[in-house]
Amino acid sequence: MCSSRVVFIWICILSMSRSFFFFLNAFESPPKFDDEGNLIDLEAKERLKSVLNALKAFTLRL
Repeated sequence: MCSSRVVFIWICILSMSRSFFFFLNAFESPPKFDDEGNLIDLEAKERLKSVLNALKAFTLRL
């Protein structure tokens, strides 16, 4: 079985060196969103911030 990263390298497409998976588990307690759809879970916010910062750093290297 071949991972997408290996395929990207083979066809010379850049990929992030670390795989980032963001699992929110939106329907588990405690609530992750308020009634207006805003993300209110602090742990989820920090994980999302980490993923977005890594994507920003990767993009700026291009």
